[in-house]
Order: sequence, then C-alpha cells, then structure tokens
Amino acid sequence: MDMDHKKTKEVSLQFLNLIIHLTHWLHGKYFKEFNKNGKTNRIITDRQFSILILVYQLKLCTLSDLQKELNVSSSSLSIGVSKLVKEGYLTRTYPSEEEDRRKIYLSITPKGADVLMEVHKNVLFVFEEFYENLSDDKKKDFEEGINKLKKVFNQ
Repeated sequence: MDMDHKKTKEVSLQFLNLIIHLTHWLHGKYFKEFNKNGKTNRIITDRQFSILILVYQLKLCTLSDLQKELNVSSSSLSIGVSKLVKEGYLTRTYPSEEEDRRKIYLSITPKGADVLMEVHKNVLFVFEEFYENLSDDKKKDFEEGINKLKKVFNQ
C-alpha cells in the first residue's frame, strides 16, 4: 500500500469516527428537542423540522424540490408533508388552469412559521449551551474547525 493510499485510509477512518461521535452527541442532545413517534411532548419530528426550514427558505416549492434537497423518497416525504398540512403548518396551493396541474406548491403558514421559530430557538439553545461550556481554547478550535469544514464542503 503506497503512502497516499495509507493516508487516505487513515483520514477516512478519522472522518467516520467523527461522524459516529457527532451522531452520538446529536442523539444525546439535539434530537431530544423533537417528537419521536408521538412518545414525547415535543411539537414536531426532526424530519418535519427539516421540511419546515426548507419550505420557509424556498417560500414556495413543490414536493420534488423538497425531495431533491432532503434526498428522501417521495413516499416518505409525502407522509411528512401531509401531516404538516393536516396540523396547519403548511398549505398546498394548486396551479391555475394554464399551468401543469400535477404540480402542487407548498408554503408555510403563520402557524408553521411560529412552530418553526419556537423549535429553532430550542435547538439553538442546545448548541449555545454546548459552546458556552467549552474552554476558551476549545471555543477557538471549534470556530476554526467549523470555518474549515464549511470551506471543504463549499458552504
């Protein structure tokens, strides 16, 4: 095995371990803010949160727009969207006679925007609390790490 491949393997393993640890942390802290199969008193699931954020950002979108962004099956997405519509968080708008009648547009309702902001505030608090409990050196490392990862992932 040449040195480049060995280094690639080593970095890949480190990245996988980071993802595993991050996932563990997320399950212990972040996901507690969401409803899990109706078993908590939280308002929405993490998937519903993702859907609401995207619809909020896109203003008006179709199911296929969401599917591309979230990379999930249309059947799974349809179920989540239907629940959000039923709860009054999203609204469906049907196109005019001249447009493609198969396209159904989604937009966030005022009630959906309120829920989104409430959950967003709670999630942000989790991350703020984490950051505030870091030492000054770790805060600096964390900030630098985020900025470097953003560059790597082109954000």
